[in-house]
Amino acid sequence: LDQNSKILDAGCGTQPYRRYCQHLEYYAQDFGDYAPDKDSDGLQMDGWEYGELNYTGDIWDIDEKDLFFDVVLCTEVLEHVPYPNEVIQEFSRLVKSGGTLIVTAPYACLPHFQPYFYYSGFSKEWFVRIFEKNNFEILEISSNGNFFSFILQENIRGLKVIDSHLLKFLYSIVLIPKIILDYFLSKIVKDYQLVFGYHIVAKKISK
Repeated sequence: LDQNSKILDAGCGTQPYRRYCQHLEYYAQDFGDYAPDKDSDGLQMDGWEYGELNYTGDIWDIDEKDLFFDVVLCTEVLEHVPYPNEVIQEFSRLVKSGGTLIVTAPYACLPHFQPYFYYSGFSKEWFVRIFEKNNFEILEISSNGNFFSFILQENIRGLKVIDSHLLKFLYSIVLIPKIILDYFLSKIVKDYQLVFGYHIVAKKISK
């Protein structure tokens, strides 16, 4: 990106990418109301600190003029908003012609950051259709993980949902060789029907 390009980190959370944007004009947006709920069954995050926000409010209705940003970055956010289609429409309004939209989102995931969890994931076909409808040309769409890395993760996570110490011990005995096999299969088998999620880079095109 050119020096001083304007970048919006939409749904920025704790702003982990701000440090990589020192050469840019960085703007942070979030609704600002998330707080970890220790009583929830979801995958929550402790020690949550937003930092300074330029825009506080709904991600599908950001208080900024049209065509203001050169880049919009939105990482692992769409599953946490009730109107993902409208979010992409809003990004189209905000991004200059020729500008860039970078999005990552899950394909399949468990509830987390509750009570702000609305979708378990999005298909590649959803991205293609919604981006095209909102004047974005997808330059790159890549998947994160594959069938066996996904199964490996969920098998290990299974230990956390077993309360009985005996059953957890028996599960572990059976699981160890399965973990080893899944790990090696995840490195050599190219099956992308089941993945963690997608990374998309798109360019805003003129109407």
